[in-house]
Amino acid sequence: MPSHTKVCGLNGTCFLDDPKLKPVSYDSILKNGVLIYGHNHKKVIKMQLIGFNLGKILVERKEQTQGKLEISQNIDIKDISKEKISISKDDALKVQFSFTINYSNDFAKLEFEGHVLLLPQESELKSILKSWKDKKIQDEVRIPLFNFIMSKCNVKALTLEDEMALPLHIPMPRLNPNEKQ
Repeated sequence: MPSHTKVCGLNGTCFLDDPKLKPVSYDSILKNGVLIYGHNHKKVIKMQLIGFNLGKILVERKEQTQGKLEISQNIDIKDISKEKISISKDDALKVQFSFTINYSNDFAKLEFEGHVLLLPQESELKSILKSWKDKKIQDEVRIPLFNFIMSKCNVKALTLEDEMALPLHIPMPRLNPNEKQ
């Protein structure tokens, strides 16, 4: 039996994190303000989402492009640091990130920079900071964190792409007429 990662929200909605399967929804995780991630039911990490802030949004577009247009996305974690916050006696984690959407031939670029504030359990905070000293992030943290960043930035990117008359970086669902048999 293949080993997949199960991601669940507080309301009990779960999906398997498998590249062949599409998640039903990330909303169940995000609406409750808690990222819950378990790998093979051995380790469960709970972190409260305290904040998401964008400090930079950049959109550049050239007049014309030639050739086939390809679009790529990238998430880069710039820094992870401990942060004191007024709403909790516990330390929070400040995760600074950059999310970029590049169009080939330098046709266009969208860039988002910001940070996510997380409130993990004390043992997890120490473990995450220890891993970050080597610029590594445990899968148990990285995967739900990247999914959260993508869910927030992709929505904004779609709006900006529409306003700048750029091809959408994510294919939109389309209705097709039924074929008669």
